Amino acid sequence: MRLHQGGTKTTPADPPPPRCGIAVSSIVKRFTLAFLFTSLIGAGPAHAAELELELAARSSHAWRGIVQDAHAVLQPSATLAGTTHGLSLNLWASVDLEGSHEAGLRTREFDVTLAWQRSWSIYEATFGLRRYSYPHSDWKSTLELSASLALDTRLHPKISIYQDIDVIDGTYVDVSVGHFVPLSLGRLSGVELFAAIGFADRNCKLGYLWEDALAPERAAARLPDDSGLPGSGPHNFVAGLALPFELGSTELRVRLEYVSLVDDWSRAQVGGRTGEWVFGVAIKRSF
Repeated sequence: MRLHQGGTKTTPADPPPPRCGIAVSSIVKRFTLAFLFTSLIGAGPAHAAELELELAARSSHAWRGIVQDAHAVLQPSATLAGTTHGLSLNLWASVDLEGSHEAGLRTREFDVTLAWQRSWSIYEATFGLRRYSYPHSDWKSTLELSASLALDTRLHPKISIYQDIDVIDGTYVDVSVGHFVPLSLGRLSGVELFAAIGFADRNCKLGYLWEDALAPERAAARLPDDSGLPGSGPHNFVAGLALPFELGSTELRVRLEYVSLVDDWSRAQVGGRTGEWVFGVAIKRSF
């Protein structure tokens, strides 16, 4: 996620040069401390933990319908999950591969998510807390609470609610469906089809796209008739497919999706652009 500031463009001007060595060492420290903390919680035979590593390359980075990085990106992820209590810790980053920065690659975003998951019958509930941060930029970090409920039925419907409790103080709701078609074509195990629509309240839309993202009241005062402000409602749509290939203990996943903003106000903030295709390849392994 990216909090927009200083204009109505979704991609702000290039941030100042990074401080050499600080970003990488900071990320390494975060990974190390997080893994040590979660390992201590899950220590012992009765509290086994599983480590999952993933490395994805994508043609661009789109988040909730907004193309946040039009360049190719590399997105590493690590998840340490307990196998008994349902607790997990995820660390995720997005690195710009084609930026013009004089120092080379830039970490655009770094997120840390703590989640708890519980399943019963055909239901699966997940509760989480996520911290968004943006190295090498002046975008403000923020915190978000989430809760989701999924059903293990044919279309696997799922509803997720996200509440920003820090900078934006807004609510976003995602409703999704998906279906897996099993296949036996060499290493290809099947085809995953998915679609989702997102709903956002006014604060979310202002926070994601508006120049007064951090002061909705000031924006309202400047436009007293509310003619230039968004309303709550549908925000974005995504649909696509994924092809998972089983390579022993490693999974290779090819993904193609179409992402689009659906309301006129949000589209106007990105120059009227309606949607974009995003292609990605990810490799994942569990330990």
